[in-house]
Amino acid sequence: MAFPDAVVLLAPPESQFVLVTVSLDGRNALVPDPSSFGLSIDGAGWTGSTRLGGTNIDHRLSTPNDAVHRTPSGADERGDDLATVGFTVPVDVEPDQVSVAWERDGQTARWIGDDGLADALGSPPDFRVEAIDHPDAFACDERFDVSVTVANDGGRAGVFQAVFPAVEPIDEGHPDSFAERIPSGESKTWTGSLEFPPHLHPDGCDDDVQSATFELDWGLGTRAITLERRT
Repeated sequence: MAFPDAVVLLAPPESQFVLVTVSLDGRNALVPDPSSFGLSIDGAGWTGSTRLGGTNIDHRLSTPNDAVHRTPSGADERGDDLATVGFTVPVDVEPDQVSVAWERDGQTARWIGDDGLADALGSPPDFRVEAIDHPDAFACDERFDVSVTVANDGGRAGVFQAVFPAVEPIDEGHPDSFAERIPSGESKTWTGSLEFPPHLHPDGCDDDVQSATFELDWGLGTRAITLERRT
């Protein structure tokens, strides 16, 4: 995945994530070490991990007591336990074949991905903010409408997720976060409302405030708008 399922799960610009769901045979099955899994793309290999993240945010797939994260569903249709192993791979790969291998006690099991997986890794989404529509002025403690139009110039659909206005640190529970799934070659517009001062602003809206800047942050980039105060 080149997109996050949550704001905190962020791939750096040169990377994308592959998440592999592992079915464990039986409720008492031993959860395998993620490093026993390997992802191969045209002969190049990557080792499984329980940590994925960008330069300043790290997302752990597992709980402290698990080798790999057990998914919220808990079990598949057969009642077997499920677990997730993550891989961080380059975003510019053009694979002919993708496979996953699991090695234990000198024995190896290998699964070969279909053509759809190879095509997906070779054509990640590529988001571009086309426009932010907003009024020219704001009034203190009043909400105003704003819309963000985003295009996906990449080769497959992806989820664009951002916070607006941005705060630090980025929090997946941020009340002003939004997410839009955008097909390849299409654009989508998100519409919401903002106010000044933002809910986490340390200062109030006093008479000295003549303008306000709001920043859209989607992890791999930012874009700011500045509004004058309405008198």
